[in-house]
Amino acid sequence: KEAIAQKDIKDTEEELGDLLFVLANLARSLKIDAEESARKANNKFIKRYNGMLSDSKSNNKAFSELDLEEMEELWQAQKSKKA
Repeated sequence: KEAIAQKDIKDTEEELGDLLFVLANLARSLKIDAEESARKANNKFIKRYNGMLSDSKSNNKAFSELDLEEMEELWQAQKSKKA
């Protein structure tokens, strides 16, 4: 928080790296492949994002013209869909 508040990019980057390291160690201790976990999260994000684009098109709205509230509604709709 301090690095972010001070707008210190170098320190913020280091702190973020520390967080990633902690998460990788947590995954290791849980016997979870951190890279595979990240890959699955990325795939889930891509699927949801593509669903948002599709829903926007179905509603005859250009995705680029949606405001944040409309995007959030589309995101929540995608999250509620089962895989």
